[in-house]
Amino acid sequence: MAFIGNFDYIWILPVYNHMFKSKRGIMRKFGMPNYKQRVEMCRIAFNKFSNNQCKVKVLEIEKEICSANGSKRVGTYRLMKILDQRYPSFQFHFL
Repeated sequence: MAFIGNFDYIWILPVYNHMFKSKRGIMRKFGMPNYKQRVEMCRIAFNKFSNNQCKVKVLEIEKEICSANGSKRVGTYRLMKILDQRYPSFQFHFL
């Protein structure tokens, strides 16, 4: 992750529930990892990149949003709007 020095933080946001029903079905059918397993895999894969210049964090923001308002899914646009509201001084980028 050569670009890591360009950012103060990198947030890894695992998807809580896939937006498309067909993909959720495929994930269950083929025994894909569940949400908790995906979060743990992300932690294992990305935590090693965190350093004093750039903090890499795996956050369960989608799960928090869904739990707070009783929804099952959060689309990318809605997620970004919520992040902008929660963290108005941050400038977000997709990597």
